[in-house]
This record gives sequence, C-alpha cells and structure tokens, in this order.
Amino acid sequence: MYTPLKSHSSGVGERYPNRYWFNHSDSAPKQSNKLQKDIEVNVAIIGAGYTGLFFAYHLVTEYKIKAHILEANQTVWGCRGRV
Repeated sequence: MYTPLKSHSSGVGERYPNRYWFNHSDSAPKQSNKLQKDIEVNVAIIGAGYTGLFFAYHLVTEYKIKAHILEANQTVWGCRGRV
C-alpha cells in the first residue's frame, strides 16, 4: 500500500486495496487506457478522486463543458478505500 512518507512512488500499477467495496461491487472502477494522443478539452481535471470525479460530473451535467480527468494511478485508488 502507498504511504507518502515511506514510498518513492505514488503506487502506480498497484492493485486496489483489499476492502469490502472493491471486493463486492460490480461497479468498482475499471482501469482506463493511457492517453495516446493530444486531445482538446475545455477543462482538464488532475486527479480521479472523489473531488475530481464530482467536479467533472458537475461541469458536464450542469454546464455541458467538455472535461477530461487525468489520473496517474487508477480511479479512486487513493480515496476512502485506504483507511
């Protein structure tokens, strides 16, 4: 498990933690593809945690703004599943 004070890497490529939600949910996030080419967006959101995902959802549903989330690891990898 990634611990910022002990690890040199942010845990890229590590599996999701062994937690109930990840083990028993059909809706657990799937790993997406790496960005292969330049894209044009109105807003680029750094981080696919709860805040980044909510912000993107809000921009798209309320304002029809084209947003793209960039994440170094996996979606919600460092969120509540870590505690």
